[in-house]
Amino acid sequence: MKRLKRMKGFTLVEMLVVIAISGVLLAISAPKYNGLVEKAESIQELSVKREIVMLVDTYNALNATDIAEDDTMTEIEALTGISPDLKDILSKQDEAFGLITVAELRTALSTP
Repeated sequence: MKRLKRMKGFTLVEMLVVIAISGVLLAISAPKYNGLVEKAESIQELSVKREIVMLVDTYNALNATDIAEDDTMTEIEALTGISPDLKDILSKQDEAFGLITVAELRTALSTP
């Protein structure tokens, strides 16, 4: 009587089952992940806008010269020295970042 050798490793069917299950899980999770990334980017943009408005309010409270509501982001940057990180985040979202006014930022923050 011959002894059967015990094979090591996985069979082709086992590998195909694992690949199929992985594909189904990926198909389920990928759209949710993309939605979360977009939501996180919009929340980050909103946070940066709030930070810039607070920066303008703080600057106005501490200095004799006021930043007007119709001043653009380029003018505000020259006065306050906005962090390059904040500028980069908003620049990615809006090509005309330098033309956004304080009033537009306040309006964007007030609308849900």
